Amino acid sequence: VIRGETTHDQHINRAVSLAFSQISVHYDLPILFGVLTCNSLEQAIARSGGEAGTRGKDRPDSRIGNKGADCAEAALEMIEMIDLFNFDQAAQGKIEIKIGIGIASGMVIAGYTGTFQRATYTCVGDTVNLASRLESHTKLVGRPILIDQETRTALGDDFKLEPQGPVIFKGKTNPVEVFSISTDMVWVFN
Repeated sequence: VIRGETTHDQHINRAVSLAFSQISVHYDLPILFGVLTCNSLEQAIARSGGEAGTRGKDRPDSRIGNKGADCAEAALEMIEMIDLFNFDQAAQGKIEIKIGIGIASGMVIAGYTGTFQRATYTCVGDTVNLASRLESHTKLVGRPILIDQETRTALGDDFKLEPQGPVIFKGKTNPVEVFSISTDMVWVFN
């Protein structure tokens, strides 16, 4: 989710559309339906799988095939990419963007939905809902990447994590232990 500087939808839509256009032109990346689906983000995700890139090549053997670690590495690479973009934006006095990432581990129902003319691949379920709630919670704690206990367990000691405490999210009866993956940055949301 991209966050603008105000709650006024029209202003945010214009600012985000402009930011996406600038990313596309500046880094020669394709943009699709207002979602950043560029080569570099795809490369970030691919790198997290250990096939290419600096993070993937240097990963310990214990993390190969660990989907929690794959997601965490992809999230860190995405944050790095946004930081580079924002550095350029700030130097030009232009609007910066922030993203929040929620990672939850567990079972999901995945598949195609829609019609033959317009089908889309999607995932649904409690784990997907929790990941969405974690992403929304990034605004409250000022950390860009939040994970649940199950993902934290999968990560082991290979990432710098900060406990954020238990949170009762909408749709949950029991508190969820929340952790942030350290990016050495703290965001303040107004």
